[in-house]
Amino acid sequence: MFETFEKIKELAKKRGKALGQVEEDLGYGRNTLYKIKNSTPNAE
Repeated sequence: MFETFEKIKELAKKRGKALGQVEEDLGYGRNTLYKIKNSTPNAE
């Protein structure tokens, strides 16, 4: 999931947005992207 986080972070930077703003735009809760970064994918 680290690669996903880094890609989102890169795209946000290119658009001049903070990750918090991206989370808000997506309707995610605060720090959701950081939780995704540190999670382990489930095989299910």
